[in-house]
Amino acid sequence: MCWVKAHEGITGNEEADRLAKIAVEREEIDFNIKPSIMWFKKKFKILLRNEWQNRWEASLKSRFLFGLMPETREDRCLGNFYINQILTKHGCFPEHQSRFFGKTSDCDCGFDLGTVTNFIWFP
Repeated sequence: MCWVKAHEGITGNEEADRLAKIAVEREEIDFNIKPSIMWFKKKFKILLRNEWQNRWEASLKSRFLFGLMPETREDRCLGNFYINQILTKHGCFPEHQSRFFGKTSDCDCGFDLGTVTNFIWFP
């Protein structure tokens, strides 16, 4: 960085020029800029995303869904009732219903369990 004399002879700018010349001649530049609210929001959002990803990777639950979506992303926070049932394997599937209501876990086809995977591949 170098100092360029400007606004010579203009009242008020002489002091600014003098201070600028002193600043560029220093070894280190010291400044104190307070981070903005947006900076804090961005950093906090990054921390939250990292924590979410770490918890997702360490969790022993939802390994089926982890196999489909190993990375957490905000755009995957779906609000569709049916898609959420498929992704969480909690829904109107015989295997899930048998755990809570004592129904049979067999598929209507009679050849397999009524799992989410079975419903996706063999509708």
